[in-house]
Amino acid sequence: MVIKTFSSAVEGFQGAKVQIEAISLNALPNIYMTGLPGEVVKESRERVIACLVNLGFDIPTSKILVHLSPANIKKTGSHYDLAIALAVLSAESRMLQCNLSKTGFLGELSLDGTLRPVRGALPLIEVLVADPTIQIVIIPKGNTREGSILKSEKIRVAETIEQVLLFLREQDTLETCPALAYQTAKVKNNIFDQVRGQTIAKRAVQIALAGRHHLLLVGKPGVGKSMISSAAVELLPPLCHEEFIEVMKVYSSSAVETDSFIETKQRPYRSPHHTISSSALLGGGGGTLWPGEISLAHHGVLFLDEFPEFRRDAIEGLREPLQSGVLHLNRIGKSASFPARMTLIAAMNPCPCGMLSTRDNRCRCSPEKKAQYRKKLSTPILDRIGLMVNMSEQNLGLERPSDIDFSTVRESIEYAFEKQAHRYKKLPGIFGNGMVPNCRNLEDFHLDHKSEDWLKVKQKEFGLSLRRIGQLINIARTIADVERKENISLDHVLESWGLRCFDFYQPS
Repeated sequence: MVIKTFSSAVEGFQGAKVQIEAISLNALPNIYMTGLPGEVVKESRERVIACLVNLGFDIPTSKILVHLSPANIKKTGSHYDLAIALAVLSAESRMLQCNLSKTGFLGELSLDGTLRPVRGALPLIEVLVADPTIQIVIIPKGNTREGSILKSEKIRVAETIEQVLLFLREQDTLETCPALAYQTAKVKNNIFDQVRGQTIAKRAVQIALAGRHHLLLVGKPGVGKSMISSAAVELLPPLCHEEFIEVMKVYSSSAVETDSFIETKQRPYRSPHHTISSSALLGGGGGTLWPGEISLAHHGVLFLDEFPEFRRDAIEGLREPLQSGVLHLNRIGKSASFPARMTLIAAMNPCPCGMLSTRDNRCRCSPEKKAQYRKKLSTPILDRIGLMVNMSEQNLGLERPSDIDFSTVRESIEYAFEKQAHRYKKLPGIFGNGMVPNCRNLEDFHLDHKSEDWLKVKQKEFGLSLRRIGQLINIARTIADVERKENISLDHVLESWGLRCFDFYQPS
């Protein structure tokens, strides 16, 4: 008789159900694994045998063939141990009264029968919970917090394989995952208000975060580019549950610690160094495709300081995720898609030495070096960045009144998030104005006659692309949301136009 039960695998950042079949054959005693198992899965044969012998089972007494299907997915990781051990016991007729066909198992076995937590558990648990044919999902107690995120009555936690055996024989019960108590992330250091002046840059950060638009800050060293950017994560509201699940699935499939996200639901903030490789920034790897920094910043902020100093292939690789919010990776024999709906805040100097200024020009760069430096950012990349601000010593708070402070900005961003959540509740995958591809088709993005006429004049004068026109309207919609206006006015379009420096990156 063929014994069937379930576990799961990870493809990219999503889980995939794996059926584990076992059958006893008349041959020399041993356990054989088929179905494209990785080295760690092959080693589970020895762990399972040692664990079951230690528990008093004389295993195996015949040839046990264990097949993991679908066979075209490579099985990696130690989380198959528990499912394989139970399938082997059942194939040896040691669990006649137990039905494993409606149960999913995750857990690494130690030699004394203790269940150890598994890495990247959230997508593994989620795919089993979502399957209607699986009634119970048993996980190690060390993965209780990941199980609690899914809020499912199917999930049970166990510390040892003996507890699992007693539960399957209906001789004992297993605990369900308790509800998580979330804490509000506290503002550790109000960096935003510590930046003197630069109200145009602060306004740009407010608009960028409120509508999830990409922003480029240009200025000499010391004007506050990094300080304003580092304050961005504290200005954002916590993750909603849907966003939280997506972010946690990405982090579960990587090697990054997730405790702070689970406890506070704070949005991620990633700031990689400019020497990072393109694979580490975008994602990739050898045998396994890992999410990169752009995916780890999903639903949060990705800050790239010294933007032109990043590798050219890494910068150009941002084209797709900046436009669509998804990165598709293709390698020989495998492919994966990772979400990357982050808000990019990039910073750069106006020239290689950083001292180019209209007020006190002490630049030592030749025109050729300045042109070469600015050409590191191609037009397609710059065309995907909706907001560009030139930060200089002249921006000392004279442009707008002092209402650009931390509490006011954060309150306006929270209101804009709520407004956009209601606006896009019927549009899956869209959370902010910056994600809308065809804004002209939505009622909330309609312009009045004055705004339309003004925009047509600018389009003809500057030869603006359709993408740039869409960005202007999207940003104007965000400005209206921040100011709690229902309709887009000409003032909003004018401010959207002013928050983009069109000529600073042209060769001089």
